[in-house]
Amino acid sequence: MENKLIVGNIGMMFGMAHVEGAMHYGAEVAAICDLNEKNLRAAGEKYNIPVEKQFSDYHDLINNPDINVISVAIPDQQHKKVALECLAAGKHVLCEKPLALTREDIEDIVRAAEAADSKFMVGQICRFTPSFAKAKELIDNGTL
Repeated sequence: MENKLIVGNIGMMFGMAHVEGAMHYGAEVAAICDLNEKNLRAAGEKYNIPVEKQFSDYHDLINNPDINVISVAIPDQQHKKVALECLAAGKHVLCEKPLALTREDIEDIVRAAEAADSKFMVGQICRFTPSFAKAKELIDNGTL
């Protein structure tokens, strides 16, 4: 199935919400990554991720040809480096906010995302909250 989302999640401390969201919407979470062995194993057990798909080096996850979407839920100062590597590997990317620490870093990521043949999205927890969606609708139609 060509359009199936096969997700790899980098960062399990806060990334568990990303895993649960992906699963809720029908994506297959095929691999996870975290430097903390305890967090990694606990998440693997909770989400039934085989040990051979639990990585402590994010490069192993990025280089997995089965994964087409990567969720980046790691400390902010690492977002740029990892997001750029994911895009360079041809993966679709969901990056947790804030996207980066400086305007220049954000511009670098945006340029890479625009040049990539991949989708790129920043995680915003309120994006689909009904009150925020209504506010956007009011802005879009000129009421606000």
